Amino acid sequence: MSKDEVKKRRLRWWHGCLIAFGLFVLGILTIIILTFAATRVAAQTAENFLLELSAGTEIGEVYEVYVADIFKEATSLEQFSRYVDNNPILTDVQSVSFYSREIVDYGAEGKYTVLIGSMFGTEETADIEFELFEVGDNEWEISYLMVNPLLDQ
Repeated sequence: MSKDEVKKRRLRWWHGCLIAFGLFVLGILTIIILTFAATRVAAQTAENFLLELSAGTEIGEVYEVYVADIFKEATSLEQFSRYVDNNPILTDVQSVSFYSREIVDYGAEGKYTVLIGSMFGTEETADIEFELFEVGDNEWEISYLMVNPLLDQ
C-alpha cells in the first residue's frame, strides 16, 4: 500500500468516527428534548403550585387544586399547612429550575413525572422534589413533595 492510500484509509476511518460521534450526540440531544417536551406540562403544574403559594393564595385552595387524591389520603390539609409553615421558602419562591425530569409509566396504575430541582427565594434556596400523577389527558396533580433546605446559606 502506498502512503497516499494509507492516508486516505486513515482519513476515511476518522471521517467515520466523526459521523458516528455526531450521530451519538444528536441521539442524546433528541432524548433530552423529548423528555423536556413530555414533562413540560407537569413542570408547569409544579411551578404554578409554587407561584400560588408564593402569591398568598389560601392554602386550602392550593391543596384542593394541585394535590392528588393519593397525597390527600396520606396528608390532611392541616398536616400540609404545617409542612408549608415549616418550609417558609414555599411561600417565598422567586424562581424554580428543574434539573432532573423523568417519566415513569406504571402501566395500569398510571404515569408519573418526577421533577428534581432548586427553588430560589428572596432569602434562601432549597432543593425540591415533586412526583406528579397524570389524572387526565396531560393533566397532572402532585402526589409527592419534598423540600430540602440548603444548609450553607
